[in-house]
Amino acid sequence: MTQPTIEVLSQVKELLRARQKQDARILLEKYLQQNPHSEEGWWLMSFAVANQDQQIQCLKKILQINPDRQKVRKKLEELTGEKQFVKQAIGRASRKDNAPHLHNKSKNNLSRRWIAPLLFCVLIIISLMLYFGYRKYSDSRVYTQAQAISPQSSPTHQYSGLPPTWTKEVPTLTQTPLPTSTETPTPTFTPTPDPNATRTPIPESWIGTKAGMYPPDFTLKDVVTGEEISIRDYTGQPVLITFWTTWCPVCKSEMPRIQAIYERYESQGFVVLGVGVDESESSVRNYGSRYTLSFPIMADSNSKVASDYLVRGVPTHYFIRTNGKIGFVEVGPITEANLNFFLSKP
Repeated sequence: MTQPTIEVLSQVKELLRARQKQDARILLEKYLQQNPHSEEGWWLMSFAVANQDQQIQCLKKILQINPDRQKVRKKLEELTGEKQFVKQAIGRASRKDNAPHLHNKSKNNLSRRWIAPLLFCVLIIISLMLYFGYRKYSDSRVYTQAQAISPQSSPTHQYSGLPPTWTKEVPTLTQTPLPTSTETPTPTFTPTPDPNATRTPIPESWIGTKAGMYPPDFTLKDVVTGEEISIRDYTGQPVLITFWTTWCPVCKSEMPRIQAIYERYESQGFVVLGVGVDESESSVRNYGSRYTLSFPIMADSNSKVASDYLVRGVPTHYFIRTNGKIGFVEVGPITEANLNFFLSKP
């Protein structure tokens, strides 16, 4: 760049700083007539002209001379609000050189646009697979536990009680599936209360919820008669403690059968104690009236008794033999075969 050229451009810059755009434009017009390929001249002209279209023309002229001027491209983009000015500003040769790059960029943008929906679909599929897998595992586990808990193989099998890993916390009660068992013929035995059964204090180590142990004592009020009832009041008699809730459909279906068993053996000393878990006295009383229950029914409103007996689901039944010890524990509908078997034993 010659000395006169530097002086002219310096003078133009001074005029632009002084906001004398018209004088600067006159100098630049003369300068560009002699130097039509001066990038600096066209750049200064873009500041000297007042019309936006003229500014755009100056910037495009610079890009025709040198397409790599990123600063010029940025300013042109701000003026036009578009990103397509590059194709209009540069020549055919430059467009051909950039065509593969623009094609690849468009292709990359298209591929990125599909990544998010694809990942979302994959996450949905994985979530569904995990959900159904968990449901299948839970159902099989519940079925296995129910098979292990319910002693249905033979009446001579003595149930060993609830698993030792159970705690005394009262969890959310679950309902047991409806039974498919058949009726058992009426036995020919007569259960007789044991007159020699002891009422002496029982060592705490002998008290528990497994078969062969003494059941935890409790005192609840009969919601019909108002009488205070304790399990120790029936020492020497066979007792069936049944835990249920008013919302349990399995409990509703087996309640008439329990009432029939009670009526059949009541005169022979057999006792049934119905405990409504987490139920109010009024709801238990209405429940007993609806199913015409004649055996004592009590409201375990704070679930204290259910907690002591480690009740995990309803219905749950504890059969207490005449010697005061637990004969068997049954989770789910009561099996008359077990009941008849233990009623025939002391």
